[in-house]
This record gives sequence, C-alpha cells and structure tokens, in this order.
Amino acid sequence: MKKSILLFALLIPSLIFSQEDESPFVQNGYLGYSLYKPNFKNDFKRLGDWEGVEFTFKDLVLSYYRGSLRDMNADSTKASPSGKLFSAGYRFGKEFNLGNNSFFSAGVKPFLQFSVPLSSVTNKITSSPTYSLGAVLSPGVELRFSHLYVVAKYDAGLHFNQTFWGKNGEHNAVKGYLGGLSLTVGLENAFDLLAPDLFSFKGLRYTK
Repeated sequence: MKKSILLFALLIPSLIFSQEDESPFVQNGYLGYSLYKPNFKNDFKRLGDWEGVEFTFKDLVLSYYRGSLRDMNADSTKASPSGKLFSAGYRFGKEFNLGNNSFFSAGVKPFLQFSVPLSSVTNKITSSPTYSLGAVLSPGVELRFSHLYVVAKYDAGLHFNQTFWGKNGEHNAVKGYLGGLSLTVGLENAFDLLAPDLFSFKGLRYTK
C-alpha cells in the first residue's frame, strides 16, 4: 500500500502538466560539483580553488562557492579570511544533440549566462560578514554525455561597493571587477522513468 501511494505521488507532477507545459521532472538539468578560480584585485589572491555546487533547472542556474583569500602584504594569518559567493542566473543558448535515446546520446550547448551574485568576501577578519551585490556575464560551453555534464565558463563580474542594507566599502574585497574560470561536473537531475516519450527502441517483437 505504501509503495502504491509513493508511486502515485511521484506521478502527480507528470500528470498535472500539459504537453506544452512540460513537467519539471523531465526538463534537462544537473546537480554538480564545481571549482571556481576567482581573480581578486590589488594584492588579494585566492588560497587554492574555491569549491562549491551548481544546480540547473532547465536554463535557471543556482551556484554556491566557498574558499579563502589572502592579503599578500600582510604578515599575519588573520589576513586570510574566508569568503562565500552565492549566485542565481539564467542561460541563453541552444543545445545541439546527437542520438534519440536519453541514455545513449550527447550534446553541446554554447551559452551566455547572466547572473546576480551575492558575496560575503571581506578583506579582514570582522565580527560580521561584508556583503556585496553584483552583475555577472559568463560565456561558456556545456557538454553532455548521456546523463553526465561537463561545463566550463568564465565569469566577468562587476561587484558593487555596497548592498542595499548597509555600506561596506572599507572592507569589501570584491568591489569592482571580479572574474574567474569555473569547471563543473554534474549528473542529470531529470527522472527518465516518468517520461517514456524520451525513449526510443528498435527491434523485433514476435508473438505466438
């Protein structure tokens, strides 16, 4: 009984969407592990690659990174604060596919992504985070092999001096331009079993 209820609950989203309004369970997207190489201005440098996750829901993109930076003119290790970067964006591009079966197919998608990041990257140890808003344009390419995604892009961002709720220019390590490469490896988050129309099969059926 419980299995039947669970199966029915999983099928509900695919039943309530029409042909034109495709179920979100069958829209292409991925959840992946990502490395980001931010290039800070002046004398600040990243301490290794920043690590994070990236999630896409069709062309909507959500990402989160965390890492450390260092003031190269400072002698104290206290000049190596940690930073966080959350971003929400949208990708414009067209995917070129090869193969009809979702399990045996490939695709390439050049894209241009526009994002709005919220950063917490300060140039010193403080009792409270230093937040900043920004705008980012990211040219990139998305490669898909069956359900595996490999995505490379370059973020060219302009981060503002302050957020809407408080000035923070004095300790803002990302004020102005901030760019960097990112590489993401992810797995598709769609549920093919709920979308039999995505399958194709050729063979011989014999009945006696």
